[in-house]
Amino acid sequence: MDTNDPGAAPEQRGFEFPCRIEITAVGLASADWIERVTGAIHALGLSFDADSVRSRSSSGGKYLSVSLSFDAHSREDYDAAHGALRALPGIKWTL
Repeated sequence: MDTNDPGAAPEQRGFEFPCRIEITAVGLASADWIERVTGAIHALGLSFDADSVRSRSSSGGKYLSVSLSFDAHSREDYDAAHGALRALPGIKWTL
């Protein structure tokens, strides 16, 4: 695309659905944090690959990040996943 052409269409950005999306939830470390994160995604009816689930503790051990890849069929799936994770007690942020 010629970015110097004032008549050129704007470049498309974002996701093309359906797609596989990785999401990360960072929350207070607890024994069941991984299960709560995966359970929130599962409760939405979204499928994810169990092999994609990864976790990592913060340097001080106070927080635990959990990442997984799920199949999003629409922007609504993406938004619902973030919303469900942000509703979890102990959540700090999602990426």
